[in-house]
Amino acid sequence: MHKIFLTLILFLFAFVFAFPVSAAFPTLIPENCTGPQKSNECGLADVQLMITHIAQMIIGITGSVLLLMFMIGGVMYLTSGGNPEKVKKATSVLRNAVIGLAIILFAGLIVKIVILRLTGIPTL
Repeated sequence: MHKIFLTLILFLFAFVFAFPVSAAFPTLIPENCTGPQKSNECGLADVQLMITHIAQMIIGITGSVLLLMFMIGGVMYLTSGGNPEKVKKATSVLRNAVIGLAIILFAGLIVKIVILRLTGIPTL
């Protein structure tokens, strides 16, 4: 029961600090494309901007999950008490988190390259 309560407290604590970060997320649709009178003004650069915003949101969310996995793996390693099975499981979680980090970084690079090839507009 104590373990479930502690996990719930940690999740609530993480979400309380995540709300100000989510307020900094860009809007999905660019400002000059909103409204019925402005729908004809949207161009390829606005589509590129929307794809970039979606990619930033996905990478931000997966980065948060990655940080959580690093924390879980570290706590598992610290609380293993030298038990070889628990140490092996903790190192497996940490190894998978590092693999996830590499995937996230390469995914961001691939999205930037694809957007540059399709639109010719470099992203930030």
